Amino acid sequence: MTRTEISVEGMSCESCERALSAALERLEGVRGAKADHRARRVRVSFDSGLVSEDRLRQRIQDSGFEPR
Repeated sequence: MTRTEISVEGMSCESCERALSAALERLEGVRGAKADHRARRVRVSFDSGLVSEDRLRQRIQDSGFEPR
């Protein structure tokens, strides 16, 4: 299990947090995601054999947010 924290721009509320967390959790290999709009970050636990950090960043961008 790998854990990472990614800075994210564009989240403005709890609804954004839920949407981003859910989008990441739909990826195969992601075990959990917790977004925090105030801290401007998302913490993700994932199986690096199934999903890469680059893929996580792409999903963030596809969800309408900007990974940093």
